[in-house]
Amino acid sequence: MKSSRDKILCALGTDALKRVEDAVGRAEAGTSGEIVTYFAWECDRYPEAVWKGAALAVAIACLAIIIADRRQPLWQPLHQLLAAILAAAALGAGAGRFLAPLRRWLIGPRRLAAMAHRRAEEVFLHKELFKTAQRTGILIFVSLFERHTVVLADSGINAKVGQQDWDRAVAHVIDHAGKAGLAEGMVRAVDHCHQLLLQKGFKAAPGDRNELSDKPLLDGDGA
Repeated sequence: MKSSRDKILCALGTDALKRVEDAVGRAEAGTSGEIVTYFAWECDRYPEAVWKGAALAVAIACLAIIIADRRQPLWQPLHQLLAAILAAAALGAGAGRFLAPLRRWLIGPRRLAAMAHRRAEEVFLHKELFKTAQRTGILIFVSLFERHTVVLADSGINAKVGQQDWDRAVAHVIDHAGKAGLAEGMVRAVDHCHQLLLQKGFKAAPGDRNELSDKPLLDGDGA
């Protein structure tokens, strides 16, 4: 079975990741910001998708049995009914675990967004983006399964940049992911952060050094 890192590499490709890395390098060259991009495969195991899928399949199977055979009571013959229910439960559980569109529907958008945001906060702390000299760390976090993007910034930047500005960076990822690909969306988001840093006065000063790696981080890199 492929690891999360391998799945991300297959979905994006090394060339796309290199484009994102180059965009981060360009963005940081003239600013004091430290931008980190992170790609996650999924943010939780979501066990509820399995039992919800099983329950849904059983309900559909029972309804189909009632509609298909009205000539005899539902419990006749009992062993066939039990076999049908068990088979439906197994099929529904498998679909809830492995069919991504169904799995996302069973989980629901609010929980998907909440888990993506929680995972982004964990990455921000684990990678110690708060340890830059001027507290100018920025995390652009994308989770492929959740299809959710989160932008988090340290206190040095958030003192001058409002949430609506970060929402625009998120919009760049979303708008371009379906048109030109996720990598292009990330490049646009990084460029937006670059322009935002310049507009808010976060220009590079003499002696500024690159404190955080420009290379995109992936699930399996230790976070």
